[in-house]
Formats: sequence, structure tokens, C-alpha cells
Amino acid sequence: MSDSLNSKTTDRKRFADRQRRLLWRFRQLILTDLLINSLIGSVFVPRRLRKLVMRAWGAEVADSCDVYHGNTFSSNLVTFEEGSSATRCTFHNHARVTVGRNARIALGACLITRTHELGPPERRIADSPTIDLPIVIEEGCWLASMVTVMPGVTIGKGCVVAAGAVVTRDCEPNGLYGGVPARRLRDLD
Repeated sequence: MSDSLNSKTTDRKRFADRQRRLLWRFRQLILTDLLINSLIGSVFVPRRLRKLVMRAWGAEVADSCDVYHGNTFSSNLVTFEEGSSATRCTFHNHARVTVGRNARIALGACLITRTHELGPPERRIADSPTIDLPIVIEEGCWLASMVTVMPGVTIGKGCVVAAGAVVTRDCEPNGLYGGVPARRLRDLD
């Protein structure tokens, strides 16, 4: 009888923990998707108000950056430093995304911080845990339209990434990168 009682208590605790996690996730989704991505991300909201609400949400947003309308975020793990900007970008940011001083991210860029370990041949993502790796875009970079940046990438100071490129590895400073996957095309002054 004692085992049955312990089992019931354990089941209740699991159920309560699951309910708390679901409630937290629901609250987070409502806050992020409804408030930040839909309302605050609207074209009708002034950039100054957008920055204030994003700061209250927990994002690190400098005074002189421009977070234009139409950006979407998965979480508040984002840093916009002085003079940086992003226009209609998608931040799948389960780890920190840092946009350095005077870095610009153009229309339609996608920054992804979550991946999986490769599973066995029977099922390549066989219930493997997710891995969250930060993305760093250093000072003075420009990511052109429709660039995709994969988890764990650092784009070095002064780089330009050409439109449509998929950045899978770190970029050395002061270079023009392009292609799928992105590779260094030439040095920049």
C-alpha cells in the first residue's frame, strides 16, 4: 500500500510540474508572439516605443540602434549595440544573438541558434537533445538580404555577407563572404 501511495504522490508531482511548465511556456508564447512579434513589431509602433518595450521584456537594446518593424524573435536573448539595425529579420534565438556596434542586418535575414546532434542512421534526429549556440555579429558588419546564419557562428569585424548566403562557419574579419555555404570571396580594406 505504501508503494501505491508513493506512486500516486509521484504522479501528482509530475502532473503539477508538467502543468507549471506548460503554463510558463504558454505565458512565454503569449508574451513573445502576441506582444513583441505582433503588436510591438507592427509598422504602427514608433521605434522609440519598440525599444522601450523590448528593454522591459529583457532584451539589451542600445539607445542609438534601430530595431525596425517586422522582426520576429523566439526569446529576449538578443543584444543590439550602438548604431546597429535589423529590418524584418527572423531571430530563432534560443541562445544569445549579439549584433555589434554599427552592424546592419538587411531584410529577410534569418539567425538560428538551435540545432540537434546527429542521430543514428535509423533516425538522424532520434530524440536527441537540442543544442543552443550563440551567434555574434561583430562591429561594422553588413548582412545583406536573405542571409541565413547558423548556430555558433561569429561574423568577424567589418565583414560583408552577400545576399542569400548561408553562413555555417566563423567569418574572419574584413572579408566579403557569399554562397551556400558561405566562403570568403575576397578581402576588404
